[in-house]
Amino acid sequence: MTVKQYVNNKKIELAKKMLADNKKNLQEISNYLSFVDKSYFVKIFHSITGVTPNKYRHELFDKK
Repeated sequence: MTVKQYVNNKKIELAKKMLADNKKNLQEISNYLSFVDKSYFVKIFHSITGVTPNKYRHELFDKK
């Protein structure tokens, strides 16, 4: 695992917590985690988790 992969994994762990909190939109989360833009955040999130951030959030709240 490269340093960049490690950092992205940690960012996505935090993103998951922020998505579960449901107080911030994707742009705010992307900015907070210092991604270049929202589309890059979505791309990295999907590559690590296998789902988009919106789908992840919807799946969380469908279970509740």
